[in-house]
Amino acid sequence: MATACNSSVESKKPHLDPDPPLNNLGIVMAVGYFAYLKDFVFEGLTDRLSDFEDRLRTFLTAPEIIILVPNLCSANIKSYKTVKHVDNLPEVLQYVAGTKNRPYNLSVYELVDEGKYFTLDMAQCLDTILNIPKLKDNLAQKEKIREQFVSFLISCLEHEDSARGQYKIAHFNSDDDLRRCIMESLATKAAANVEYPRPRISTIENIGKGMAYWFFYNYLNIMLPELPNAMKDWENKQKVPLVKIVCILVPFSCFCPKNIKTPKDRNIQYACDLNNNEHKITIGATFGRKYVKNVLKIEHGEEKLYCIAEYATPIRQLYRMYYNEFENYMPKDDICEEGRKEESLAKQRHEFTACLKKILGKQEIYKVIPFKDTDENKEPKILSELLWSKLRKYAVNERQ
Repeated sequence: MATACNSSVESKKPHLDPDPPLNNLGIVMAVGYFAYLKDFVFEGLTDRLSDFEDRLRTFLTAPEIIILVPNLCSANIKSYKTVKHVDNLPEVLQYVAGTKNRPYNLSVYELVDEGKYFTLDMAQCLDTILNIPKLKDNLAQKEKIREQFVSFLISCLEHEDSARGQYKIAHFNSDDDLRRCIMESLATKAAANVEYPRPRISTIENIGKGMAYWFFYNYLNIMLPELPNAMKDWENKQKVPLVKIVCILVPFSCFCPKNIKTPKDRNIQYACDLNNNEHKITIGATFGRKYVKNVLKIEHGEEKLYCIAEYATPIRQLYRMYYNEFENYMPKDDICEEGRKEESLAKQRHEFTACLKKILGKQEIYKVIPFKDTDENKEPKILSELLWSKLRKYAVNERQ
């Protein structure tokens, strides 16, 4: 007879470092937000806008997306009365960091009393600045981090071909100011890619730590309140025990495959989503954004277990900083020699892991799992074996 896995689940409050890393925090947030825009917003944006117009038989006032950048005010669209949500564009479903069919969507809004329709996105990550206790009364430091974020983001966008002609940036301070900024954006052409010097990151100090804070405030903390009940509901519906832990995978190489299941690993399967009523929340300017977590089935002979595991998305961004599109922004000393590059990347990955563990503290939902993901021949290791070794005490026998 199958027994419930770690049935007592508490959502204990994470521990927040009273002295978090502040230098490079703006760059960390810009890297994460730009990667999101590039991977999920600009890709196929024109077609999605056209589909929306055909479906609603209306025309958008602006054929581009307006990126809202709040100036030390709330980064949640529900805080403002200037705009009214109309509908969402068709979802884009992606395999991301091991999560199957993670949905991404954009929202269309109407400017109240104006009858103008447009697509918005908002740099919700800037709420991180407002949430860090140490920055509560430090206006100068908040402004410095915001300026760092804006300058780095704009530089990334201006050097990205897929962003050309697809966005406008609007800075605002309040509800009334938001109306003014949107009106100005609707009256101007989209930002053009121009020759703009690439700003170099002067030091990589605290990049890993900053990513840990970004990951916590912009993802883990949003999901945490819903997870205990969602896990219990899943067990009740599926009639099988679930390991009530979310495994956050941190591979030593920092390479995070999109799909957690590989052809060589036959003992790991996507079972189903955690629940059918995905966790929906308004994030930034996206109305009713869905957060989906997949339940995995891990088999080991006649035994099996059900668990939730996904790669830490900031580790994926960290890899891209050293090897892909952000490489030209990095300090030359840290990327010019292959050996030095690997050493520097490993240091930032270690700092990310240590800082994230410290933030999460003694809460029992999230478990950070750093692991060596390749063998001596640089071949990928079997992930199901790793998860089994970490979670085997929760397994049940198929024949029970």
